[in-house]
Amino acid sequence: YTTPAGMTIYGDEDGKISYAFLTSAGWAAWDRVKAYPGGMYSLTQYLLAVDTTNNRVVVFQGTYIPSLKWYGNWTPLYDWACSTGSKIYHDGQGTPTGIYRIGGNADYNWDASGNYTPGGYRTTYWAKNDVTYFTGFILNLGFHSTIGYEGGYSDPSQLGKHITHGCIRLTEENAKWIYHNATQGTKVYVF
Repeated sequence: YTTPAGMTIYGDEDGKISYAFLTSAGWAAWDRVKAYPGGMYSLTQYLLAVDTTNNRVVVFQGTYIPSLKWYGNWTPLYDWACSTGSKIYHDGQGTPTGIYRIGGNADYNWDASGNYTPGGYRTTYWAKNDVTYFTGFILNLGFHSTIGYEGGYSDPSQLGKHITHGCIRLTEENAKWIYHNATQGTKVYVF
């Protein structure tokens, strides 16, 4: 079945839905989200789970729960390769683990010259590091494209590695999706 949004859902002919796009790390992330003590909720319809061991970002979409005034009941939408922090940063964590939200504790933005300007958490281009579609979730850390190369982006050789200062690098297409869809208040679960 293909949903109106274009997502393909598979069934195994016994009424159970299968998600063929999920990697084993994606399935494990979904299990962690479902088993989170007290439930995992977001102010928006999206939840971003970042697996720093396997370098994966799993995007979930939830339904609104009127009694809680939150979103929950998560279904996976995407399972993307990413790069996360090198273990030499943030006291050996690389990318700090925990529960965050888009725009929550992030207070960094950059002007066209690459200079820091306070009070923001998103920018389409950061000249200093030559990345696009930055969306922050804590301090100066966030999701963004891989570092540009030869005038382009989405260098796939950067994905799947612990090479960042703590940010999560994605293909430009995936960073753009987060920039446009994971609005302020979207839960970010880093483990």
